[in-house]
Amino acid sequence: SGEKLTPNQIKIREFKSIVERVNFSQFFQPIINLTTKEALHYEMLTRFESGDTLEWVNLADDAGMALDFDMAVCERAVNYITFKAGGTRTKFAMNIAASSLIHEKFLEKFDRQLDKHITLSERLILEIRESSLIEHPEKLVPAVKKLRGRGVKIALDDFHPSAAAQQYLESIKADFIRIDGRYTRRITASVREAAL
Repeated sequence: SGEKLTPNQIKIREFKSIVERVNFSQFFQPIINLTTKEALHYEMLTRFESGDTLEWVNLADDAGMALDFDMAVCERAVNYITFKAGGTRTKFAMNIAASSLIHEKFLEKFDRQLDKHITLSERLILEIRESSLIEHPEKLVPAVKKLRGRGVKIALDDFHPSAAAQQYLESIKADFIRIDGRYTRRITASVREAAL
């Protein structure tokens, strides 16, 4: 057609193709209890055949493709938990954008999965990507409340102690908070950082 695409448009088309073909892998990072040295759960990390994962995820968020991506990741996570790890009690965490979490399409599909797989709410933690947390707090709180009412645990990913983030932390009442490593490394050197 002679259409000239920008490098960003090319990346977006490539990412759409990856999501449509579910052409990504999942790896499992243990989240360890430092007292018992046992894994509390495993974070499901998405990896792509080419390119940097964080760049792809940021592209999804910025280009409005987070919902399609998160639904594909969720479907793969549920299938893994149900079929491959079905005979175990192992728990997993799945990363998701706040914009996906408040979307009716995602909530309806996830609700059907919870109805279909009776132990899913005990075994799958939804971890909200902090970069997308602040956009729609008035919509996020009821979605989180609904999910928690179904027994789903909620985590905040890469949380950093800003005044705005702490305000939403109070209203969301997350079960887990993953504090950004930049802040945990400074808590012994700064009274202010430790207080935050």
